[in-house]
Amino acid sequence: MKPAFNAQTILDGYVKTRDGATLDEMHVRFAEVNQENWKHNDQRIRWLFWSFRLAVLALVLQVPCWLAAIGNAHG
Repeated sequence: MKPAFNAQTILDGYVKTRDGATLDEMHVRFAEVNQENWKHNDQRIRWLFWSFRLAVLALVLQVPCWLAAIGNAHG
């Protein structure tokens, strides 16, 4: 499971611990988590983008077929 940036996670993991974490340590960890999430999301977004492109292409190819079908129905 990916780390989350919710208040309870931050408090339990960085603030309320025995030694606590310095602000620099928190910044480093948050930057690492952001990078992990960016990589994970980038893969999904690439797949979604290509899926969207394919769907748009399918629509572009369907429109002339619809127009031809409508023209033949009224002709």
